[in-house]
Amino acid sequence: MTTRQKISIAALIIFILFIYFSINNIYGGEATAITTQAITFSGGSRNVSYVTVDLNDTSIKIQPYVANNQIGTTDSLQNIANQGKTDGAEIIAAINGTFFSAYDNNPLPYGTIQKEGEVVHIGNTGSTIGFTEKNEVKIEQLYISISGTINDKDTWYAWNINHPFDTKDAVTIFTPEFGRETYTHSYTSIVVSSDKVSGIVKGKANIPSDGYVIVTGVPTIISKFKIGDTVKYTMGFSQLSYRDKNAYGGTALTEQWRDVTSAVGAGPTLLKNGVITADGLTEGFFEDKILTNRGQRSFIGVTKDNKLMMGVVPNVTIKELAEICKGLGLYQAMNLDGGASSGLIYKDQTIHAPGRLLSNAIVVTTKPVPPNTVSVRLDGEFIETQPNPVTINGRTMLPFRTIFTALKAEVDWNEAEWSAIGIKGSTTIKLPIGEAYAYVNNRRIALDVASVIIEGRSFVPVRFVAESLGARVEWDEENSIVDIWSN
Repeated sequence: MTTRQKISIAALIIFILFIYFSINNIYGGEATAITTQAITFSGGSRNVSYVTVDLNDTSIKIQPYVANNQIGTTDSLQNIANQGKTDGAEIIAAINGTFFSAYDNNPLPYGTIQKEGEVVHIGNTGSTIGFTEKNEVKIEQLYISISGTINDKDTWYAWNINHPFDTKDAVTIFTPEFGRETYTHSYTSIVVSSDKVSGIVKGKANIPSDGYVIVTGVPTIISKFKIGDTVKYTMGFSQLSYRDKNAYGGTALTEQWRDVTSAVGAGPTLLKNGVITADGLTEGFFEDKILTNRGQRSFIGVTKDNKLMMGVVPNVTIKELAEICKGLGLYQAMNLDGGASSGLIYKDQTIHAPGRLLSNAIVVTTKPVPPNTVSVRLDGEFIETQPNPVTINGRTMLPFRTIFTALKAEVDWNEAEWSAIGIKGSTTIKLPIGEAYAYVNNRRIALDVASVIIEGRSFVPVRFVAESLGARVEWDEENSIVDIWSN
């Protein structure tokens, strides 16, 4: 073999390895990663795209969101995921959630949705995955019941939350998550505001922002309520049991579910304590597309060491999906909605685009971590400011108006150039926001850190501004204080 041939073979091997690692680790990090990996199971092999999230990272938060913040509507997976961008949180990943009615122009969810501690929809079929504030994961075949009181004595019950029923004997609660008003119906609406009955009307009613509406056609229920009554309700959690295609509550699970703050129901369960289950019949599924057929599937689960995985697999049965989840090292796992609903996002990349708009999604974010704070003194007096000073890349930053004003400089803002400007005597400083440079009397100077916007305020580097205006700056490391001396 010639030297040229050896070089060509070596180059080919390097190229193959590059492709392999590109496929098997598209993105990565200490806490999260996106992977596409071929997994072998009894029916062959499939390429599985999945996100791994280390739930031991306390900055991680998992929350379901419904389209447009309103049950019964649809939106793109990306738009639903973007609802998680609250208080500066970063979107890590998102996947489609529970089943919903996708073909009748009334896209109501089928499964349970629990958000910020509040159950906003009940689906007593299948399994439910729940997350606590400490990122503990629980998968249960969950049955949720609703029981209420009137004036702490009379009792009432409800079937569901935010799910319309076209039947007289239904009793349903509608909260602001359903929208501003109930659906159009011919039954009775009992309006509850701040735990008090504020109205009893025939047909559709407005939903108060501080309460809910009970819709029913059951005379014995309706007759219990009077204007001014104090009304409350609670949830009961128990083990789901199916008999003759009807759901019942079994063993109490209230204690097990007490700490859960967010949850999504779908199913069936794929793995329980590392053992394949995947038994749709026992969870209330009777359709072949769940029980036997192959199709595109989405899954979510957790490893024994608390690593969350969620991903998409093409053309598999539920049993085969369970095998694949076991092959990925999952200890608990559950099936999500699939088919055209399957979708997966990792950070700013769409890994698998859904074939339709969605009703809901599970969104993983990082909680905003408060920046490191220090104190700033000018001639021995602390500079008071809100927001507090922050440290970025080892540099202390203050709102530009605060530091310029403290140093008796005139302050200006160039909207067209998105720049903070300070003028003192013959010195003019201009700091373009988002850029790692500034201008002092039109002379461009490189900076160690760019000026940024935090909590709506423009922050600039303290040392650079102070020294450019003729002040002396010292760092008190023991007490984390920046001392500025103006003379």
